[in-house]
Amino acid sequence: MSIIVDALQPRVVRALFSLSGRPSIQHVSDTITKAPQAGYDLDVDELSHEIRVDFREASFISEAFGGDASRLASACFTSMADLIPALERADSLPWALIRLYYSSFYAGHSVMRLLGHSCTYFEGRQTGLIKALLAARGSPVAFDLPSGLYKCSVNVGQTGFTMTFARGRVGGAHEIFWEVFDAILSGLTEEILRGQLLDRDAKAVFSKVEALRRIYRRGVGASWLSSVRNEIQYRQGFGVWNPVKVNRSRRESLARLAGQWTRDPMEIDVDAPPAGDLSAFIIACVFTAALCRTLLTRVADRSSVPAKSFARLPLQLC
Repeated sequence: MSIIVDALQPRVVRALFSLSGRPSIQHVSDTITKAPQAGYDLDVDELSHEIRVDFREASFISEAFGGDASRLASACFTSMADLIPALERADSLPWALIRLYYSSFYAGHSVMRLLGHSCTYFEGRQTGLIKALLAARGSPVAFDLPSGLYKCSVNVGQTGFTMTFARGRVGGAHEIFWEVFDAILSGLTEEILRGQLLDRDAKAVFSKVEALRRIYRRGVGASWLSSVRNEIQYRQGFGVWNPVKVNRSRRESLARLAGQWTRDPMEIDVDAPPAGDLSAFIIACVFTAALCRTLLTRVADRSSVPAKSFARLPLQLC
């Protein structure tokens, strides 16, 4: 199995290795309104504008983060279905590239949740409930708590999570997500260098992830993949729409790059991707999807209930 998964396994939410079947909770945000009968503790850090939610036991967290990870991985793998022949055909090339972007977007979200983080949309009824509960106990929130995207991170005991309103420098939900994901990867690479891997393996993983991040950060912030998708989808750019300027040989080359998503991520050359923005775009998307697949496979293989692991459900789509 991949050394990048060896590096990340210690950071996977522990209870996911015993989570079986189809999780009953499909969104991290639903924990606010679907908490167990015992409820949850709430605390506020006024300085950092952080809300702390604690359910006092780990199973509810594994349901929430595992359910979210499974749902999003399924969306990733479904988006990859029949993608290679679609990239080879002129009439389906543009939408195949857009599907590839969404596959990586879903994959990144799934990886985050497996590692105990999320970039989650909380509705007004959910943030409103938090404000009401805090006000009822005499400690109302002194800062704005709007509906929107929140960066969530599982606490040290893995019995709850913190949530902080996520703000991006540019753009909307996609741009914010890539900024959050990139920041998490940055923190992980520093931890990997200080971790249990052999020095050469740790440096190899560090170099690979940093090369991926360089592609993410080609534009403003870390949302270059989203910028390319917008250029294709809304501006009909890169010559992929009729009249198509990407010839058959080039399309076949792009399809071969995309076909690497079933490989070990460490075997995918993100350090020096083939020339051209489309090639770099595909390589980064494929690496992200491959990372999701291999990390989910590790969770399933190391599960205490391997045949019934929640991770088996999305992997059936690969």
